[in-house]
Amino acid sequence: ICFAAFLINGSVPLIGYIAFMPWVKEESDLFLISCCVTAVMLFALGAIKSCFTTRAWWVSGFEILVMGAITAASAYAIGYAVERIVHDSRSGVLSPSPPL
Repeated sequence: ICFAAFLINGSVPLIGYIAFMPWVKEESDLFLISCCVTAVMLFALGAIKSCFTTRAWWVSGFEILVMGAITAASAYAIGYAVERIVHDSRSGVLSPSPPL
């Protein structure tokens, strides 16, 4: 069950890209659509979670949405930082190190 849930929910951001590719030409627009579709899915997942807890559906939905947004932003920032480090090391440009 966990693996199936992971596959279904993990594929939602990709579906945002694939489903709208024929009509949307800009990658930044596809990224925004994917983020919106993922946000709706996260809120719905939290609302469904409220069936098994004592929280209101909208509180649980908002909680999962915020946690997912923080997680996504962290992953994006880490990926951006790693890309910069790899790019700088390949180009031979060393980032200035702080003085000791």
